[in-house]
Amino acid sequence: MTRDQALEKIRKLLSNRGRTDHEIDTAQILAACIAEKHGIDIAEVDRAEQDRSVVHEIFGEWASVPDEAIYASLICSRFFEVSPFTSGYWTQRMIVVGTPHHLVIARYVFGFLTGEFRRCWNRRPNKRIKKRKAFIHGAYVALFTKLVARFEQPFKPQLELALEVNWKAKRESYIQENFGEMTTKPAGPKKVGAAARHGYQAGSSIEIRPAVNGHQNGRAPALLAPSNRLLPAPSNP
Repeated sequence: MTRDQALEKIRKLLSNRGRTDHEIDTAQILAACIAEKHGIDIAEVDRAEQDRSVVHEIFGEWASVPDEAIYASLICSRFFEVSPFTSGYWTQRMIVVGTPHHLVIARYVFGFLTGEFRRCWNRRPNKRIKKRKAFIHGAYVALFTKLVARFEQPFKPQLELALEVNWKAKRESYIQENFGEMTTKPAGPKKVGAAARHGYQAGSSIEIRPAVNGHQNGRAPALLAPSNRLLPAPSNP
C-alpha cells in the first residue's frame, strides 16, 4: 500500500457516517494502525477531514430578504463554492451551505457585496431612477460578467471536474438531509429597462480581488448565472 493509498484508507475509516459506536471504535483502531505503519500523523488527517466537512451558517435574517442580499448570494453560489437558500415565513433567513473554509470566504464576499450593491443604489447619480430591484439586477449582471472573464479557466482534467462535482453533490446531499426538498423562485425583476442600464454602469466599478476566490470553478458560461434562488419546498398541509 502506497502512502497515498494509506491516506485514502484512513480518510474512509475516519468517516463515521452510518456506523454504530462499536464500528466507529474498530475503524479508528484500524486507521491508527495504518497511520503508524506509514508514518502518518492521524491527528492532522482528522483535522483536514473536519475542514472538508459540509456545514451551514446563517448569513442574515430579515422580515423580507433584501434584493442586495439575494444577488450577493447568487454571486457566492456561482463563484465561491457554496449553496445559499432562503428559509422562513415571518422572519426570513439566508442559509449558506459549504465547507468551513468556503463559508469564511463566502461570508466576507456576501457582506461586502450586500453593502456594495446598496451603496451603488444610494449613490446613483440619477435620483429619478426609482426601480431599485432592476437597478441592483443591472449591477449584479455587470459584476457577474466581469467575474466570468476573471475567473474563467480552460477545461480541467476529468479528475478535477469530478472533485468539483463531488463538492456540489455533498452540499446537495446535506441540504436534502437537513432541510428537505428545495424549490426555486425567480430572482430577476419582471422588467429591467433604464434602471438596469444605470445599475450596470454602477456595477461595473465593483471589484473583487481574484485571490479571494478560494476555489476556481471550471469554464464559466459566457451568459448570465441562473437567475433563481433556492427555497425550501412548501410542506403538505
